[in-house]
Amino acid sequence: MSSVSILEQVKALASGGEYSLAFSYFHTAYPTVQQMASMFTLAPADIHETLASDDFWLGYVHREEGEGDGFYVIDKGSSYLTYEQERGVRSHERAWRAFDEAREAYADVLVRSLEFLRRSAVR
Repeated sequence: MSSVSILEQVKALASGGEYSLAFSYFHTAYPTVQQMASMFTLAPADIHETLASDDFWLGYVHREEGEGDGFYVIDKGSSYLTYEQERGVRSHERAWRAFDEAREAYADVLVRSLEFLRRSAVR
């Protein structure tokens, strides 16, 4: 079985497609959490490097305030507002002076998702 590329792993984390990726990788209708976790071999540094491309990461975030779930990066002129939203409730809201800081905030969200997946597999 060939390994899943770092780019594919980051895309799955960014899009919430961990299950779909595991489904196609393991060719089973019901991949286990342990299988999904074993498929994600990337390190946090890999996530940060992949997100260095604005073209990549901006395709996975909301750029205007709205009602949908996800990660938001809002240009406020002199700063960037970032937050996560789920079921209409904002969390982790913060203002950043630089665009690169907003990108790093998104990378941290994906790293938390990766860590959660790995912790879930241990149970």
